[in-house]
Amino acid sequence: MNALRYEITDAIDDLRGDRTGAEVLAIGAMLYPKLAELALRGRGHWNGIGKWTPRLLAAADETLCDRFDAAFRALFASAVSDLVIALAETELASHGGPLFDGYRRTAPASWRA
Repeated sequence: MNALRYEITDAIDDLRGDRTGAEVLAIGAMLYPKLAELALRGRGHWNGIGKWTPRLLAAADETLCDRFDAAFRALFASAVSDLVIALAETELASHGGPLFDGYRRTAPASWRA
Protein backbone atom coordinates (compact mmCIF):
# COMPACT_ATOMS: atom_id res chain seq x y z
CA MET A 1 0.00 0.00 0.00
CA ASN A 2 2.88 2.37 0.73
CA ALA A 3 4.30 1.79 -2.75
CA LEU A 4 0.92 2.69 -4.25
CA ARG A 5 0.64 5.79 -2.07
CA TYR A 6 4.13 6.89 -3.12
CA GLU A 7 3.52 6.32 -6.84
CA ILE A 8 0.13 8.07 -6.74
CA THR A 9 1.58 11.02 -4.81
CA ASP A 10 4.37 11.32 -7.38
CA ALA A 11 1.92 11.14 -10.29
CA ILE A 12 -0.42 13.82 -8.97
CA ASP A 13 2.57 16.06 -8.28
CA ASP A 14 3.52 15.55 -11.94
CA LEU A 15 -0.03 16.43 -13.06
CA ARG A 16 0.19 19.71 -11.17
CA GLY A 17 3.16 20.76 -13.28
CA ASP A 18 3.14 22.32 -16.73
CA ARG A 19 2.67 19.25 -18.95
CA THR A 20 1.98 18.64 -22.59
CA GLY A 21 -1.20 16.80 -23.53
CA ALA A 22 0.85 13.71 -24.35
CA GLU A 23 2.51 13.78 -20.93
CA VAL A 24 -0.86 14.14 -19.19
CA LEU A 25 -2.16 11.10 -21.07
CA ALA A 26 0.92 9.06 -20.14
CA ILE A 27 0.63 10.01 -16.47
CA GLY A 28 -3.10 9.23 -16.52
CA ALA A 29 -2.55 5.84 -18.14
CA MET A 30 -0.12 4.93 -15.37
CA LEU A 31 -2.23 6.48 -12.60
CA TYR A 32 -5.63 4.89 -13.34
CA PRO A 33 -4.78 1.29 -12.39
CA LYS A 34 -2.70 2.32 -9.38
CA LEU A 35 -5.39 4.61 -7.99
CA ALA A 36 -8.06 1.97 -8.60
CA GLU A 37 -5.93 -0.62 -6.81
CA LEU A 38 -5.50 1.67 -3.81
CA ALA A 39 -9.25 2.37 -3.72
CA LEU A 40 -10.22 -1.29 -4.02
CA ARG A 41 -7.61 -2.83 -1.76
CA GLY A 42 -8.08 -0.05 0.77
CA ARG A 43 -11.74 -1.02 1.01
CA GLY A 44 -10.94 -4.72 1.37
CA HIS A 45 -11.87 -5.67 -2.21
CA TRP A 46 -10.01 -7.61 -4.87
CA ASN A 47 -8.15 -5.66 -7.51
CA GLY A 48 -8.59 -6.27 -11.23
CA ILE A 49 -7.23 -4.98 -14.51
CA GLY A 50 -8.69 -3.92 -17.82
CA LYS A 51 -12.47 -4.15 -18.13
CA TRP A 52 -12.65 -5.57 -14.61
CA THR A 53 -11.46 -2.36 -12.99
CA PRO A 54 -14.67 -0.33 -13.51
CA ARG A 55 -16.78 -3.40 -12.77
CA LEU A 56 -15.02 -3.91 -9.45
CA LEU A 57 -15.18 -0.21 -8.61
CA ALA A 58 -18.94 -0.23 -9.26
CA ALA A 59 -19.42 -3.33 -7.11
CA ALA A 60 -17.43 -1.73 -4.30
CA ASP A 61 -18.98 1.74 -4.47
CA GLU A 62 -21.10 3.07 -7.33
CA THR A 63 -20.37 6.70 -6.44
CA LEU A 64 -16.64 6.00 -6.43
CA CYS A 65 -16.95 4.36 -9.85
CA ASP A 66 -18.79 7.41 -11.18
CA ARG A 67 -16.07 9.72 -9.81
CA PHE A 68 -13.35 7.63 -11.47
CA ASP A 69 -15.24 7.67 -14.76
CA ALA A 70 -15.83 11.42 -14.77
CA ALA A 71 -12.30 12.27 -13.62
CA PHE A 72 -10.45 10.10 -16.09
CA ARG A 73 -12.79 10.97 -19.00
CA ALA A 74 -11.93 14.65 -18.42
CA LEU A 75 -8.24 13.81 -18.21
CA PHE A 76 -8.12 11.62 -21.32
CA ALA A 77 -10.51 13.71 -23.44
CA SER A 78 -9.28 17.19 -22.58
CA ALA A 79 -6.11 16.85 -20.47
CA VAL A 80 -8.05 18.43 -17.58
CA SER A 81 -6.46 17.03 -14.44
CA ASP A 82 -8.37 18.78 -11.62
CA LEU A 83 -10.88 15.98 -11.05
CA VAL A 84 -8.21 13.26 -11.08
CA ILE A 85 -6.08 15.22 -8.62
CA ALA A 86 -9.09 15.71 -6.31
CA LEU A 87 -9.99 12.01 -6.57
CA ALA A 88 -6.41 10.98 -5.81
CA GLU A 89 -6.19 13.34 -2.85
CA THR A 90 -9.43 11.94 -1.42
CA GLU A 91 -8.27 8.35 -1.82
CA LEU A 92 -4.85 9.10 -0.38
CA ALA A 93 -6.43 10.80 2.63
CA SER A 94 -8.58 7.72 3.22
CA HIS A 95 -5.57 5.43 3.15
CA GLY A 96 -2.88 7.22 5.12
CA GLY A 97 -2.34 10.39 3.10
CA PRO A 98 0.25 11.34 0.51
CA LEU A 99 3.59 9.61 0.81
CA PHE A 100 6.73 11.08 -0.68
CA ASP A 101 9.36 12.67 1.55
CA GLY A 102 11.44 10.07 3.33
CA TYR A 103 9.84 7.06 1.63
CA ARG A 104 12.38 4.53 0.49
CA ARG A 105 12.28 1.09 -1.08
CA THR A 106 15.50 -0.85 -0.83
CA ALA A 107 16.23 -3.55 -3.37
CA PRO A 108 17.61 -6.83 -2.03
CA ALA A 109 21.39 -7.05 -2.15
CA SER A 110 21.15 -9.86 -4.70
CA TRP A 111 19.50 -7.47 -7.18
CA ARG A 112 22.33 -4.97 -7.06
CA ALA A 113 25.20 -5.06 -9.54
